[in-house]
Amino acid sequence: MNNALASKQVEFMRLYEQSHARLTRYVQAAVYNKDDVKDIISDTLLRVYEKFDTIEKKESFIYYLFKTASRLITDLHKKQKRNLEYDEDILQLPSNEINTTQSFEVKELYKALSRLSLSTREAIILFEIEGFSQEEICKIQGGSLSGVKSRIARGRELLKRILLDSDKVLISNPRT
Repeated sequence: MNNALASKQVEFMRLYEQSHARLTRYVQAAVYNKDDVKDIISDTLLRVYEKFDTIEKKESFIYYLFKTASRLITDLHKKQKRNLEYDEDILQLPSNEINTTQSFEVKELYKALSRLSLSTREAIILFEIEGFSQEEICKIQGGSLSGVKSRIARGRELLKRILLDSDKVLISNPRT
């Protein structure tokens, strides 16, 4: 292996390691089963690595990474062409840091997220869960800043309605 290739691999892995946890959480929240999560992450890494030399500003690496994952997730959902149920096993919660009630609430949130449109869900995940700014989300999703703001506001409102409706069902039917 020559020095240029080794240097590229080291730089790629350094940048990826800084983003690994965030990317994994994002893909888990947007995809419905473990195999798809692994496939999306693997395909993302492969595609980004293949184009790594074309990324001029390495501080833009994370946006390129998330944009690639976003496109792969969109392609997956188009292929499936149906709204799948959220697989509860996909969410890996650290059991020593979260109690049963919190675990239930997080799972309900992720189920509710799965009911949103893909672009709205993605904007909410990137903003609320991953902590990207609206400007950063615009770089990842494309489009306008006002479009990102609209998706976040609309997503919050829809989530609120979905979660309130699920609470009513749980309260009125305590055995379900």
